Amino acid sequence: MLGFTFGDGDNSWGFLVREVIPRPFQGPTLLVPCFALYGGDLKYPGDPPLLVQMIEQLGAEPQSFVVDEIMIPVVESWAGIARERGILLEPHAQNTLLEIDQDFKPRRVVHRDFDVWIDSDTRRRAGLDVPFLGAGISSTEHSIEQHYSLVYDRFIGHELFDYLLGVIKRFYAVDEKSIVAA
Repeated sequence: MLGFTFGDGDNSWGFLVREVIPRPFQGPTLLVPCFALYGGDLKYPGDPPLLVQMIEQLGAEPQSFVVDEIMIPVVESWAGIARERGILLEPHAQNTLLEIDQDFKPRRVVHRDFDVWIDSDTRRRAGLDVPFLGAGISSTEHSIEQHYSLVYDRFIGHELFDYLLGVIKRFYAVDEKSIVAA
């Protein structure tokens, strides 16, 4: 990844150039930002969202597909990185990608933009160094629980899962309470 910044203070801005192939490379797959699962297609506005097209292509049961193939892997990957590395990702639907194979079956979750907060205590307990400047949770006025809650509830829950749930509720008869419970 390559980053660029221009300017100083309030007039500064920047951008990232990312690699196209995720690491580790696991064969011919396609990376799909999760917002593309529920967004519309400007060229084909009458087509259902990509999530619905995937469910239909795979002949999958909608509720279990969304929970087992998307939601649970997103939570497991986020929780694993937070627990093992002390890195709180920014896992909203733009930064969370679903890697799918040629048959449109999800294979793994890929994250980008590791730029929110670092749990320095977790890193130290894991024997990892803490080379990050000013990104530690303890350097803010909010509690560690508030940081974890913001990432989980807001980024994952609201800015990703709520939209996926909205799509499958619109296209299928699903049990919203059991999805939320899962």
